[in-house]
Amino acid sequence: MFGPWAIGAAILVVLGTVAWVASATAAARRAAAPATCEIAGPGPLNLDGCDLRGADLDKANLVRASLVGAQLDGAQLQNRDLRGVNAAGASLAGAELSGARLNGAELEGADLQGSDLRGACLRGADLRDADLRWSNLQDADLAGADLGGASLTGARLTGASMPTGAARNPTATASPKPSCLITGS
Repeated sequence: MFGPWAIGAAILVVLGTVAWVASATAAARRAAAPATCEIAGPGPLNLDGCDLRGADLDKANLVRASLVGAQLDGAQLQNRDLRGVNAAGASLAGAELSGARLNGAELEGADLQGSDLRGACLRGADLRDADLRWSNLQDADLAGADLGGASLTGARLTGASMPTGAARNPTATASPKPSCLITGS
């Protein structure tokens, strides 16, 4: 019924359409990303959508930085001051965040799968719908979880190492850990 030319033409139309859709999608992603992913300069930094995997963040001022949708898989952020950071939807899978100060951080929907949050300060952090599977939260300050402090509603916690008493007594660490006290600005 259809000759080889008609079938070939139909295949070309389909392939052309697929190529056009891929090109339009890539252009939209480039337009949504910031023009620069400069990690130096005065804060708060806007690094929304940046691919920061492997970037040296040692000197970056990340207090109140915006990292919405950023890629930070495996980032080395131990003992860093990340107070008030907005990393909603960011990927921090396998990140080293032990001892980090994440007080008031917006981590809703963030991928923290397999990350190390030992001793991290998460007072007032929003962890709703975050993926914390296989993460280490031992000694983390999660006081007030789901009670106006760190919200864990909908968070995925399969295999996560939780602080002692956190699941049964959200106010178990009502007094901040000394390392979570904020000194200076």
